Order: sequence, then C-alpha cells, then structure tokens
Amino acid sequence: MIRYPYIEKNEILSNLDEINFDINLLIELFNGKNSLENIYTELLSKNFELSKINSLFVLLNSKNLIKDKLILKSDVLSEQKIDKYINQIKTFSLFSQEEKQNSYFDLLYGLNCQEKLSKSKIILLGDSNLITSLNDKLRLIGINDIKVTEEFLFNIEADLLIFNFEKYNENLLIEVLQYCNDNNISFLPVINNNFGLEIGPFYLSNETSCSLCLIDRKKAVVGENYSEINPNLFFNISLGSDIVILEVIKNLTGIAPISLKNRVAHHNFLSGLIKYHPVLKNPSCKICSSNPLKPKRKLWQGII
Repeated sequence: MIRYPYIEKNEILSNLDEINFDINLLIELFNGKNSLENIYTELLSKNFELSKINSLFVLLNSKNLIKDKLILKSDVLSEQKIDKYINQIKTFSLFSQEEKQNSYFDLLYGLNCQEKLSKSKIILLGDSNLITSLNDKLRLIGINDIKVTEEFLFNIEADLLIFNFEKYNENLLIEVLQYCNDNNISFLPVINNNFGLEIGPFYLSNETSCSLCLIDRKKAVVGENYSEINPNLFFNISLGSDIVILEVIKNLTGIAPISLKNRVAHHNFLSGLIKYHPVLKNPSCKICSSNPLKPKRKLWQGII
C-alpha cells in the first residue's frame, strides 16, 4: 500500500506565512498522483535541504492539510515500509547526536534494523571529503565496524565497500570491483566527474550489472572526462553522501529495494538535479557476464 498525499484545501496554503516553498510547486506535487517517496525525491532534486523538507511535512500535518490516497500494490510489505518510514529516514543524516537519541534512534529499533546495522562491516576506500562525511554519518546510525583506508588490501572482509577518490583511478576501480565480485562483497562506487558525482551502480555479486559495464559503454561511445571535486562544494558533497547512506541502509537491512541496482545517479552540482539512468549489462563483461541478469535489448552501448 502506497501513500499518495494531496492537499485538500489549496487556498489555505497562501495564508501560511511559515511555508517557504513555492505554493504552485506544492500544489503540483501534492496532487494525489505522486507517492510520498517521489515527492521527497523531487524536492531533493530541486536542492531543498532535507531538514527543510521535513519541517514542511510537519507543518502541513499540524495544520491537517495533507490527506492520503492509499493504493494497494503487489509488494505490499516492502511498499508499506517505504511509506511508513521514508520521511524519517530521509532526514536522519542531518540530525545531531541529541536529535538522534530523541528521534530516529527509536525508529531504527522499531524497524528491527539496529541489530543488522550494528553487525555490519563496511570498508570506506578513498581520500575524499565524501569518505569523511560517510564515516561520520554511518557511525551516527549505529555502524561501528568501519575501516577507512586509502590503500586497498587484498585480505579484507566486509559486507560492503564504498569507493571514492578525489582523482579518478579506473584501474584501481576495476581491481577493487573484481575483488568484491570474487569475495561476495557488495560494491558501491562514487565517481567524481567534471560537475558533480556519479553514484553507482550498486553492485551485488551474481545479481546486477557492474561499473565495468558502464565504463565499457562510455568508451564505446565517447570519452568520459573525470576530474577533482571542488572541496568548497560541501553542501553538494553532503547531499551526495545522503544518497549513499540511504542505499546503504536499504542494502544492509532490506527495508526497501536498492534504488541504484542496475542504475546510476548523476548529481549535477551546477543545476542541483539528481537524475537516474539505467546501466544495462554488457553481455561480454569480464566481471559480471556470468550473472543471470541479461539485457532485454542490446542497448548497453547506448549513451546514458
């Protein structure tokens, strides 16, 4: 069952001084046709801060302005979890330690996720500000077994490895991906490109397409230039880490489908937009070609 919120009395919005959003935008989004998750995603893509979005929902709920249409879906359990908790989950990364204890700390226990998170082991491989941000936020949600390193060691054990360097190193990326594939370690790359971040695809061994599929496809079409991230773009990096954290929670707890399976998210710093594109499997990929997933059409060489 999915929530499709709508605002029943649009005229009341114009009289609320506390709302710092475009009224027409809210009316357009809260039309009963957009799911709660899609509304959050759309507002995030327009560069609104998570805390501001959460405050908007609190305000609208306090004024009893939001109504819901409930629509049954086949995957009821998964969708119910998304609908019930997406609000809190999308805001946790901006909470202070005190807010954590008062708010989403209980949420995680309520989801029976805390035990899974506390037992998880993560490797953060890289030298970037994003890696530092991820380390802080992952510990904040209860993951304590985190190893941060700039040097890849071939004797590591982990549930998940997250990869991000200031300078793009394709050979290292492929080397790490191959190791994760051989040792059944989930792998999430975050690549710095000219004007933003390229997050994903989230690789699950023997299940999904991988980064090499994406690399080969780009090379087949046009060269892709990567560069260093401007360290002054902290807010953009913070938003990028929020996207990663959400995927980590989904992967480790199973509360919702992973959005970046067979997909990559492009976060453009200039426009503030986040766009998702499919990453179809390269049938001849030397890393994941043995996976059961096969593309329906031969589109892997197409431009994303």
